[in-house]
Amino acid sequence: MNQINLYEAIFKRKSVRNYDLSIHFDKNEFSEILSTISKLKPMYDNIKTEIKIVRQKDVKSLLPWKAPYYVMAFSETKKGYLTNLGFILQQLGLFFSAKGLGSCWQGWPKPIKEIMNASNLEFVIAMAFGKTNEQIYRKNITEFKRKPLNKITNIVNAYDLIEPVRIAPTTMQPWFFTGSNNIIDVYCKKSKLIKVIFLEKYTEIEMGIGLCHLWIAAGYFNKKIEFTKNVTTVKVIKKIK
Repeated sequence: MNQINLYEAIFKRKSVRNYDLSIHFDKNEFSEILSTISKLKPMYDNIKTEIKIVRQKDVKSLLPWKAPYYVMAFSETKKGYLTNLGFILQQLGLFFSAKGLGSCWQGWPKPIKEIMNASNLEFVIAMAFGKTNEQIYRKNITEFKRKPLNKITNIVNAYDLIEPVRIAPTTMQPWFFTGSNNIIDVYCKKSKLIKVIFLEKYTEIEMGIGLCHLWIAAGYFNKKIEFTKNVTTVKVIKKIK
């Protein structure tokens, strides 16, 4: 994957829900997707994950919109596994956008029983993707309906790293960044009780999605980051190369 292309995709991508079900990938396109999946970087190397590509016929979903293909993400259920999987899968979502394909995180679709039972890991979440006739890019950054930067960080001069997080795919914008330009503490904001009950799993995934954008931004600006974790925070240690 080209880090520059992924960084550029951050600022123009959008979730796509309408696909042309008659258009399928050829052998070379599938090979590129599978090669990209093999190179996805995890946040935590000690958590086993498995990414499967399935067709619509192998998916159960109550959603009204359908996609020709779905990414099905499985994981070992260790501490941090949801954040780790959000981090991994968002790289793939940005790759799709950079290649001119539509994609969308989806919590409802699940693989059929045969695919579910073929993995020793827990199924976590799906991502729909495919070719579409609709516009897959935003015209400009103002089309992102998000909180302003000062609502998710109190760090001065952190725009280059945290603005890409602000516009990441999200329903709750759970991130809050504090600390300094060298060591950033990342906190997950508490949501209202009803959201916590129904969306807690997705909040942790969104933390990983946001941190994926931070990691890509750091690479774009020739900086290296290292992730550590404890009970309440994820630390991002930023080192200039």
